[in-house]
Amino acid sequence: MRCFENIDNIFFDFDGTLCESAEDIKAAWRSAFADLKIDVPDFERIYRVGPPTEVSARTFTPEATDQEIRQLCEVYWGYYYNSTYPNSHPYPGVDAMLERLKAEGKNLILATNKNEIPLRRLIEKFHWEHSFTTLLTHSMLPPGAEKSYLLRLAIEKYALDRRRTAIVGDTALDITAGKAVGITTIGATYGYGSVDELVAAGADRLVSLTDITEANAGN
Repeated sequence: MRCFENIDNIFFDFDGTLCESAEDIKAAWRSAFADLKIDVPDFERIYRVGPPTEVSARTFTPEATDQEIRQLCEVYWGYYYNSTYPNSHPYPGVDAMLERLKAEGKNLILATNKNEIPLRRLIEKFHWEHSFTTLLTHSMLPPGAEKSYLLRLAIEKYALDRRRTAIVGDTALDITAGKAVGITTIGATYGYGSVDELVAAGADRLVSLTDITEANAGN
């Protein structure tokens, strides 16, 4: 694929980049709200895939205390961690793309704000156990740290050449994380962000589902 030319190491975001997962995540939030009798009338409007759970909980219930936020997160995790993820699936062409990049010798790394338990269950569901050399998850972040911390950690640990390393993500958070560590940034235009926000964040390259499926067809 042209967007991966001169790139050896690729960090992939998960939700909204490789996996369409919003419906199962939203179902877990709705169940948590119901259990705790929390009314979030604007849920569909303000919900975003991508931010850490604690950040989302604070967005949904801005007046809640820290203890109430922790309780909401715990109830949400109880539902989401125990889900079978019936409505989560790879975006069209992603399976073939990962296989092709792996066959080309690319070093594929997951870098996500998702917690490790649901991430590993979804990876197993999609049979991606051998697709990635490293998993970087939210549980590896110190308090207050952002995704750029995960990228820097892997770059330094594995001595990755920043000039030949990229991150692929669907939101401005992914692009700004890549910019912070000096690697190529690739915006996935089909995810939960928007093309405008990816461009505004300074994405170096863009990739669409059409690009992915056409590249797979031409392989």
